[in-house]
Formats: sequence, structure tokens, C-alpha cells
Amino acid sequence: MQNEIEQLLCETGREGINNVIEYLRNGAFYSVPASVAFHNNFKGGLAKHSLDVCMKAMELYNELKSSGMELPFEKNSVILCSLLHDVCKIDEYTINIPGLARHTKIYYENKNNKLMRHGTKSIDILLKCGLQLTKEEIKAIHWHMGEWAKDSQEEYGHSYFVASTQSILVNLIHTADSIAAHASKNKK
Repeated sequence: MQNEIEQLLCETGREGINNVIEYLRNGAFYSVPASVAFHNNFKGGLAKHSLDVCMKAMELYNELKSSGMELPFEKNSVILCSLLHDVCKIDEYTINIPGLARHTKIYYENKNNKLMRHGTKSIDILLKCGLQLTKEEIKAIHWHMGEWAKDSQEEYGHSYFVASTQSILVNLIHTADSIAAHASKNKK
């Protein structure tokens, strides 16, 4: 699975991708769960979920392309957003630690002590790795949880609905993430 993920990332040829791959290797990307109580809540679940999202996103992308739809983004955007949308979870969840509640989350704090959440944290990590992301890719990663991203309206000043009407990539990544998460709940 690691080889497949890293090969897909390398194929994008995106500036900064080697730093991201190194970050994934040095972090716990290939060993942590994707969640504590929901989908892919097992060792290695984050990498599996990310690859599942990528496969579903590529399937949706290919269907759109086959229909003749003109897309304002390329395959590389789909690969990057789908594989890296949850990179923030490398240090977000803790499991099987005596004395800690099962749903303990460790939030990431930026320099201003403002808590960053999910999509925003993933974007921050990727940009700090030097990955060059387009505005559409940033939106897609930020909104990958759709209307369940509770912090999104505060940070962006508008709702998921507005973002989803403006970007096919936002819809594609959110849909792929939702389908993959639902299909793999508690499966190893």
C-alpha cells in the first residue's frame, strides 16, 4: 500500500511532493487509524482510507471525463486531494492508551493559539512541506467533509453549499471520501 500511494504521489510531479512523501514516512501515516470509532479504525486505516478515496475519486473522475464533461482540473489534482485530504490525522487520534478516553483527539495549534481543524490543518501541513497546491485543490481539501466541517463557515465565511456549487473538484473529493468511508466502516 505504501508503494502504491507513493508512486501515485510521485506521478503528479508536483513541486514539493518529495517533502510530503518524506513527511508521510516520518510520521505515522501508514500506521494510524483513520478514525477512533468510525471508518477504518484500525492500525494502518488512514493509509487504506486515503487509497480507497483515491480509487473512488479516480473512478468518478474517469466517469466525468468519459461523459465528455470539460473539467477545470486534471487527474493530478484528484490524486493529490484524495490521498492527502486527511494528512492531518497523522497526529490527531490516539488509541489504546491507558487512562485516555476512547475518543480523545489531539488538536493542532498554530502560532496564534487558534485551534485548526481537519481540512485546514491538512492544508497547513502540505503547504509547510512546500507542496504547491492550486486554489481549487485547497478548497477541495478544506471542504472534503462537506457540511460536516463545522469550522468551515467560520474560516471561509460561507457554507459548503456555496463551495460545492462553485467547484466540481470539491464535490468529487467530498463524494469519494463519503463513499469510501461508508463502504469501509470497521472493515480491515
